[in-house]
Amino acid sequence: MTPPDVTALVVVGVAVAAGTAVQVLLGFGVNLLLVPVALLLWPGLVPVPAMVVNLLLSAGVAVRWRRHTDPVVTRWALAGSVPGLAVGAWLLAVLDPAALGVLGALAILGAVAMAARGPVAVRAGPLASAAAGSGSAVLGTTAAVTGPPIALLLAGADPRRARATVAVTGTVTALVALVVVLAGPLRGSAGEALADVAWLLPGIAAGWLGGHALTHRVDAVLLRRGVLVVSSASAVAVLVRSLV
Repeated sequence: MTPPDVTALVVVGVAVAAGTAVQVLLGFGVNLLLVPVALLLWPGLVPVPAMVVNLLLSAGVAVRWRRHTDPVVTRWALAGSVPGLAVGAWLLAVLDPAALGVLGALAILGAVAMAARGPVAVRAGPLASAAAGSGSAVLGTTAAVTGPPIALLLAGADPRRARATVAVTGTVTALVALVVVLAGPLRGSAGEALADVAWLLPGIAAGWLGGHALTHRVDAVLLRRGVLVVSSASAVAVLVRSLV
């Protein structure tokens, strides 16, 4: 499927490039930028192409930082993702496109709110990890965003540990969510949706290279705030458009 117009292609390409760079630096973030922009300009990119982008980038970050992964959080988060995946698939099956637009916008705003809170006094034990994994799975299935619940859980941890754990859990959750979605409610449009990913590859490549080049040059706190502001504004615009 071709993009709606050149403007949409350029703007979405910039969003995915910037989001990719953010994901390289923080372990998550690409779809906090891509999904709101896509819902406004190119709705066909949500959820399947955006899920593929999240999967590819999560896997790439996970491979690089995997030795720093927290095994306890990872194990329990993945266990908790099972019911979350079921809930997300059910929501996709029963909601119409307008309702999904509202849900996607609210999911992004919720993810932004979680990511913006910063360090919290939560012990990353089995129960908290399972709850974060469940939330990650619901967000991953409905809005193609998996990182914020785990990132919030580990907000006060070593950045390498947080980045690696977010990426590893995000990779597995995104993969299973993609399989669930393609085998269920969206299986009829799978081929076309996957083909749309090709339009995003140049932005992904540019963002990947740029993110690695900026790894030691950009203040991660400032970058995180910028992503949250842009994502919030975009999500509000999507919400307003879906309700009017």
